[in-house]
Amino acid sequence: YQDIKKELEIVMKNKEEIPKYDDLMLEPAKSGGIWKTYFLYVNGIKIEKNCNKCPKTTELINKIPCMKTAFFSIFEKGVHLVEHRGPYKGVLRYHLGLIIPKRKELCKIRVKNQIRYWEEGKSLIFDDSHLHEAWNNSEEDRVVLFVNFVRPLRFPLSIINKLAINLAIYSIETKNIMKKLKEV
Repeated sequence: YQDIKKELEIVMKNKEEIPKYDDLMLEPAKSGGIWKTYFLYVNGIKIEKNCNKCPKTTELINKIPCMKTAFFSIFEKGVHLVEHRGPYKGVLRYHLGLIIPKRKELCKIRVKNQIRYWEEGKSLIFDDSHLHEAWNNSEEDRVVLFVNFVRPLRFPLSIINKLAINLAIYSIETKNIMKKLKEV
């Protein structure tokens, strides 16, 4: 975690250049604040320039079996990502706390009816197909390493799931993100 955080700190020196989530997506998040995203991978596609700036992070996330998407998720103060659910049950989501406000109770995530607080150096894994929402009610940034990876399933569902996820590379959303990341 400390190696990842060191690379993040370098990235954060140019925070104003990091794109907002809403500027990359076809459908904006209902976040009520500024949510920035520094992508390393998008649906299995490597963002070379960002990965080159974060070689240790890239090396570590490449060890995650079936990792598909990875980025630094930056919630600036006042973000409230309203209740939503991911579109597909075939992935699980991992968060590694990197920069967490001093008053962690002001920065939280709710999945179904459970509330959790990010902690620096600690991990959370959840199924984003469940209703969830997140807040940063502090005056500080909250940054996590955000990773989607393929949900482990038994054969033959595992094959169907991987095929469906691999097709995401060809989605309009992925193409849109890749186009906009090239413009940044």
